Amino acid sequence: MNRIGLTPHKAEANAIQSEIALLEKKNDQLVYNIYGLNNEQIEIIENS
Repeated sequence: MNRIGLTPHKAEANAIQSEIALLEKKNDQLVYNIYGLNNEQIEIIENS
């Protein structure tokens, strides 16, 4: 266990999940740009 009480595998899994979340957000932004969505439209999509 490391100093925050996570096993190395759990810490690695958390890091991977964080990276996935970041990449998904970047992907969303690319798609929004491709379709030329404005902030209001993006807000509607993200809140649905």
